[in-house]
Amino acid sequence: LKKRAKKQKKSELFQLYVANFFRFMHTEGTGSVPESDGDGQSNGTGSKGQRTAGRLNMSVYKEHLKLQSHGGTPSYINVTPQVRAAIENSGIKEGICVVISPHTTCGVFFEEFVHDITPEGDEFLQADLNDVLKKIIPDHTDASQFRYPGPEHFRIVRTWPNAADYLPDDDISDLYNGDAHLKATVIGSSQTFEVTDGKLGVGTTGYVYFADFDRTRPRERKCSVVVIGE
Repeated sequence: LKKRAKKQKKSELFQLYVANFFRFMHTEGTGSVPESDGDGQSNGTGSKGQRTAGRLNMSVYKEHLKLQSHGGTPSYINVTPQVRAAIENSGIKEGICVVISPHTTCGVFFEEFVHDITPEGDEFLQADLNDVLKKIIPDHTDASQFRYPGPEHFRIVRTWPNAADYLPDDDISDLYNGDAHLKATVIGSSQTFEVTDGKLGVGTTGYVYFADFDRTRPRERKCSVVVIGE
């Protein structure tokens, strides 16, 4: 009965954390956010801000990761070690951890770690995911496949201060990544996990992956890890 009561309490707390997460994130005083170095490891210790939400005295801890995609094919990056480290650095014992991509052509997903690797360096489930997504969203290679990007979008992008980053050849074909936008929409931009006893609440084979579906070129990407709880 004690174990059942403890499990029920954790379940209620988890539901409360989720219910308050987005409202809580928009409050002031959540503390500074550490930057990270090129290999995705945080180079700061981070800080926590505290707010009272309902009956809980919750804290928020953030880390930003910098990740490198390879281009040519979708890039899958295992960020599980960084997520576990962020939870440990936060000092939070019970709560939730949210892993977020701020990019419209990138996603975050939870999947089993697979020990078999293709010659291209993808785990077998990642290669299978590529095959499945291509059946419904083929690679964007010419103007006849998608409405995107469209002439008006191309015109607006050319006016951006950093237009050269998106249009290296100043041609509309530089924006042929409509497939990446759609695949990222299907996969989703974030994943939420339980934090229990100060650990990432997943099984042994459960891993967290950041995916960059934009094949047009290698790029430096960002990923945020937000831990909230007590």
